Amino acid sequence: MAAGRPVLLVIDGVIREVVEKAGCGIPIPPGDARALAQAAVKLADNPELAAKMGAAGRRAVEKDYPREKYANQFALILEEMT
Repeated sequence: MAAGRPVLLVIDGVIREVVEKAGCGIPIPPGDARALAQAAVKLADNPELAAKMGAAGRRAVEKDYPREKYANQFALILEEMT
């Protein structure tokens, strides 16, 4: 998402909710190779859709997961461990 590329998500869980909420990719049922191939072709055949999804993912990362915030939290955890 941070790279500004559309996501082809082949796992379930919380990350699926993140991708769906952001509108930044295509969730695929785990183990469904045909659906994965179809999703890849869909994005390859529609560069505008791929760009739109990629930009949506980048915006979501910048808004919801700012690097500075998480880097500071990680630094605090490391300090507490020493």
